[in-house]
Amino acid sequence: MNTLFKTLVIFLLLGYWGLANADHEEAFQLKMHGDVLGLEEILKKVRQKFDGRILEVELESSGGKLIYELELLDKSGVVVDLVYDAITGELIKQKKDD
Repeated sequence: MNTLFKTLVIFLLLGYWGLANADHEEAFQLKMHGDVLGLEEILKKVRQKFDGRILEVELESSGGKLIYELELLDKSGVVVDLVYDAITGELIKQKKDD
């Protein structure tokens, strides 16, 4: 099993992903207090709309807003960047890498 997959599985089991500029404890507290949707909820939304393999997931703060940034490899081999609002689960941005 490759390292990226092992890391993703660990975080899926924990139900959150660390913030880029904060520690894992802060991300865990945000999830536990209901301040953000869990990673499992975001991944469910992704799977409902997209067919492919998740390459990377990050929970970050951008412009004072918490977001999940995901990279997905679609069936045609194209990497798609997705940005979801971490509070509402709304898809904010979708961009195919060239």
